[in-house]
Amino acid sequence: MAYVDFKKDINDYFENLAVTYFNNYANNNQKYSYKLNNNKFSKDTDIDIALISNGYKISEIDVQYTTNFSKYGDVRIDLMSCGYLKQNFSKMNVKSLNNFLYYNKNIETFKDMFSIKKVGKYFQKSENNLFNGVFYFVFDDNVQKDLNTIKATNVNGFFFIPYRIILEEVRNNNNLIIKVNDKKANNLNDDFHSAFICLNAKKLLDKYELPFFNNLNDLELKLNDVIKSETELFLIEKYKKEKEEKQSNSKSMKQ
Repeated sequence: MAYVDFKKDINDYFENLAVTYFNNYANNNQKYSYKLNNNKFSKDTDIDIALISNGYKISEIDVQYTTNFSKYGDVRIDLMSCGYLKQNFSKMNVKSLNNFLYYNKNIETFKDMFSIKKVGKYFQKSENNLFNGVFYFVFDDNVQKDLNTIKATNVNGFFFIPYRIILEEVRNNNNLIIKVNDKKANNLNDDFHSAFICLNAKKLLDKYELPFFNNLNDLELKLNDVIKSETELFLIEKYKKEKEEKQSNSKSMKQ
């Protein structure tokens, strides 16, 4: 029997659906278009959607879905893909590590605990980092993770979290919830650790005055303004960083 990657089927379904929604509702008067990233099918860790303007890719948007939202109201973001405990923490099990992180909720504590070999995909640096944010499909209840069930279940809403806000929370939130994955409980025998951050999306949307889109009508009315505004902010910040890097490189060459 051939192996079927049901997770990939579901991810592909949401990515294609998001491309359709963005092209319909966030095209900035036909100035923007969206498509799946060209190398998406060869590297599953790439950001999903490319935003195209005047023939150039100017930013990227990832697509995720979250279930049990009415109960938990949160989203998980991979913080560390591979890391090893430093000497002072090497004897602690996962439960003890998570208890320690619960009472020491900040990124600096986490860095003191782990020698990080690979960060989560949202935090990986590249020469041309175009990641602008994450678009979420929301299910209030716990939906069985198979494609037919997903298709037959009504989506209860959508929201977009800009990358700038994810970074702000990671860097400056002293109540940041970080959890180490329990690999043994998931029958994984890896000799390294991984971890994620848990963001309360409901509180985050309120804190940064981001909209929750209740349905497709909401998307049609509001998504364009959100993406246009966030793309402009993203490009301004990107230009500033590039200018600072050029000035820094120029000074280095003169010294």
